Amino acid sequence: MLIYPYWNVPISIATKEILPAVQHDTSYIRRKNFEVLGAGDRVLDYTKIPWKKYTKDYLPVRFRQRIGEENSLGVVKFNFHNPFGVYLHDTNSKRYFKTSSRSQSHGCIRLENFIDFADFLIRDDSVHYTHDSLQVYFVKQEQKKIKLKKALPIFTRYYTAHADSTGLKLYIDVYRKDEDMMNLIYNK
Repeated sequence: MLIYPYWNVPISIATKEILPAVQHDTSYIRRKNFEVLGAGDRVLDYTKIPWKKYTKDYLPVRFRQRIGEENSLGVVKFNFHNPFGVYLHDTNSKRYFKTSSRSQSHGCIRLENFIDFADFLIRDDSVHYTHDSLQVYFVKQEQKKIKLKKALPIFTRYYTAHADSTGLKLYIDVYRKDEDMMNLIYNK
């Protein structure tokens, strides 16, 4: 787990969302707490960059959001190996947990109770890390990498329906998996 991570913006988000916003108003970079990185991860002065010359096909810089509670990844990022670049993370947008449509992210998995999850992950390593030591790291607002004592398998499931004693709840199929399943079932 990485406490106070940078968010290194993927190129797809940089070209489709951030570049148009910056071309409209360069103060977007300051307001959203981004750094602009050039070759060798050198931080550039964003006010001296010719933003209008850049396109979705030509963007010779990268965006990185500084660490802190306003970072899109929140306070903690939980890395795990997968071919999709997906990870679990806290969020600076806690309001999304109160909405019925939870597909507000770009594919990563936001955790509402990230502290509980962090405590769970370190439960077998009380020699090096405890709940109290994590709390100290959360308050410090400095980047800290914590390697877990033992690996934990992570399995994700995608459900668009849930049944319990109150009845059936249906959710929006944001990844259109139900359509694929229906096509398989009915041979369409």
